[in-house]
Amino acid sequence: MKNELGFYDGIKNWDFSMIKYIEENLTDWDLYRILNDCTSPNSKILDLGTGGGEKVLRNFPIVKEIIATDFSKEMINTANKNLAKTERKDITFKQMDNLNITTPDNYFDIVVARHTCIDAKGIYKTLKINTVYRLNKAISEGKAQDIISLSEALHEKKISDLADKIVERKDVKAILIAGPSSSGKTTFSKRLGVHLRLNGLKPVTISVDNYFVERKDNPKHSDGTYDFECIEAIDLKLFNEHLTKLLNGEEIDVPTFNFKTGHKEYHGEKMRLAQDEVLVMEGIHCLNDKLTEAISKDQKYKIYISALTVLNIDYFNRISTTDTRLIRRIVRDYQFRSYSALHTLETWLSVNQGEEKYIYPFQEDADSMFNTSLIYELCVLKKHAHPLLKEITNASKEFSEAKNLYNLLNYFEDIPDELVPKNSLLREFIGGSIYED
Repeated sequence: MKNELGFYDGIKNWDFSMIKYIEENLTDWDLYRILNDCTSPNSKILDLGTGGGEKVLRNFPIVKEIIATDFSKEMINTANKNLAKTERKDITFKQMDNLNITTPDNYFDIVVARHTCIDAKGIYKTLKINTVYRLNKAISEGKAQDIISLSEALHEKKISDLADKIVERKDVKAILIAGPSSSGKTTFSKRLGVHLRLNGLKPVTISVDNYFVERKDNPKHSDGTYDFECIEAIDLKLFNEHLTKLLNGEEIDVPTFNFKTGHKEYHGEKMRLAQDEVLVMEGIHCLNDKLTEAISKDQKYKIYISALTVLNIDYFNRISTTDTRLIRRIVRDYQFRSYSALHTLETWLSVNQGEEKYIYPFQEDADSMFNTSLIYELCVLKKHAHPLLKEITNASKEFSEAKNLYNLLNYFEDIPDELVPKNSLLREFIGGSIYED
């Protein structure tokens, strides 16, 4: 069948009254409930055979973009009249032949077709790579480099856009970055710095880790061990005094905290902030205004970053964002700290508890959010994480978690490290980054 008109011409003389059928409600399957469950505000949906648009206008969730099509010009005219009666801004009605789809390839998250003829291959082409099957198929077709290039280009564009937003805010003198473990904060900060410099703004880093209180003043847990994660472990008075001086153009003596002795030390390092310079800070408390209470709100730009996984096993089973970050951390801990996967799994609960307490309550206060996930990353991390997870035996209580992660990685085709750019956020975990000290 070459076009939709040919399909309907072929069935126009059918006598549908002669068809006998039995209707049974075999499941509680509900298209519109599933649509609401599977979409987010950033989703893009293609609705084929929309008719007069009544269903899409009434039942589809509000998302970033919906293109609703129909072969009939009259139906599209009706749909546009119905659209004019609503306040929906996310829907565009378009005349199109379903058997000759003209929308962009790799563009939509979901395609809906109700009571209409379809071209499965055409639908496949228009969908994004959003499942493991589609990712693996693209890799097997030799498109791994294309996937990597597009993913990295998207990161670069978003970082560039972020830098532009910061520069537009003329009063900003401090950029504060926070996010959960293994979000890629270090590489993100360095790449953001490159784009800030392109805009004539020079980033200067000040380390919150050098401003711990004296060990004798450090708060403790109920079991008597030191709590180094609470905000009271930071010398807030000195830190804010130094921030005030820097923003006033004054010079400070920069401390270096000696973690062995538990004291701040001064080795003659000086710091002064020039007119074209901006402070960049990253840390667990950077979204909490208590850390930088001496700086006015208009002088701060807060960024929350996290690896929010966009890939699904299939259309009903998502890949956990926490699992992706945990796999990143397992690989990084072994690569740079010589920790076993077992050690990382044993400490993961404590890490999560710190995030729940000190990061997530403040994420809504951020001026911008940056998603550091890369659609291809588990294909690269697989070869690094598999042997580490395999070392964990069933004698450990972490065995079940290790097995789940191992099995998750089994779904993915392998991508060699050599294809990953040297400035990629992924290099923070596998090594070989141009930003490594």
